[in-house]
Amino acid sequence: MRGAGIIWGLTGLYCAGKNRAGAYLESQGCFVIDVDRLGHQGLEAQKDQVVRLFGTEILDDRGIINRRALGDRVFKNPRELRALEAIVHPWAIEECRRQAEAHSDGPVVINAALLFPSGLHRLCSRVIWVKAPLLTRIRRARRRDHLPYHEIFKRFWTQRTLSPQPWREDVDIESMGNPDTPGVLESRLRNFLKREL
Repeated sequence: MRGAGIIWGLTGLYCAGKNRAGAYLESQGCFVIDVDRLGHQGLEAQKDQVVRLFGTEILDDRGIINRRALGDRVFKNPRELRALEAIVHPWAIEECRRQAEAHSDGPVVINAALLFPSGLHRLCSRVIWVKAPLLTRIRRARRRDHLPYHEIFKRFWTQRTLSPQPWREDVDIESMGNPDTPGVLESRLRNFLKREL
C-alpha cells in the first residue's frame, strides 16, 4: 500500500493549527493518532492514581475526571502539571506505539503537542511543525476556547520551551506556516503529500 511503514510527526504550539492539519491528513488517507486524545483516555485508564494525587474534587457528579477543572489547576502549578504528565504520558506513549504498529500498512501521523519531549519524534521519518503568528494564535484561542487573555498567556507560557530546534539532528523537520488565509495550510500539506508519497 502507498505509504506503508511511514510515520510522520505533527506538532506545534497552542492554537497554531496542528489539529486542523491532522484532520486534513486524515481526509487524505493517513491514519492519525491524536496523542492528546490518548492523554484524555489515559486520565480515565489511570484514574485511581490521578485521584490519589489530586483528590476527589477533580471528579464530576458522575465520578468522571473533570478535565477542565484539572487543567485549570495544573496549568497554575508547574509541579502538579509535571506530576500529572508522569502518570498519563507513559500510558499514552505506549498506546501510541501500539496503534502505529497496528496501522503500518499506510502512512501514520502522530499528532502530539509534546511530540519532542515525549520522545515520540524518534519513531518518525519526518516531523511537520505547524506554526502561526502570535496574534493569530491569540485570536484562535479566544474564538475556539473562549478563555480570558490571562489564561491564554498561561498556556503560552507553559509551552515556552517547545521548539523543534534542539531535536533538529534527530529527525527531519518540515516547518509549515498556517496563516488565517483560507486554504493555505491545506495547499502546503497537499504539496507535502505529493512530494513524500
